[in-house]
Amino acid sequence: MDALADQGKTLQELSKYTKKLKKTRASKESVKELRGEVEKMKAFDRLKSEFLRYEARLRKASDREKSLKLLCERKESELARVDAQVAAKESALAKASSFEMQIQTARANDSARVNMIARLESKLSKARVEVVNA
Repeated sequence: MDALADQGKTLQELSKYTKKLKKTRASKESVKELRGEVEKMKAFDRLKSEFLRYEARLRKASDREKSLKLLCERKESELARVDAQVAAKESALAKASSFEMQIQTARANDSARVNMIARLESKLSKARVEVVNA
């Protein structure tokens, strides 16, 4: 009976040892699974961090774009104002040039009239001299 009892104890010990091995194997598999999950979480965190960095860069680029659009609009309105000023100056210069031409023409006409008057006065003087001498 002792042999049977010893054998029973040995079987119980083997059973306990087998359960421990199963638990150990299950633990190792669980650890592997957990490590895999941890790696997935780390990869997710890396992707999330990268996404947040790109999102921040996108916000900066968007803000920069808005600033540049406002600057462009201001410059366009300033350019339109300058163009209007240039057009007004060109118009004023054209008017001034036209007035100068009119003045020159009037002076030329006046000069011709003065010459005509001088000739007529000379002829009149000659005619008076002839009348007086006649």
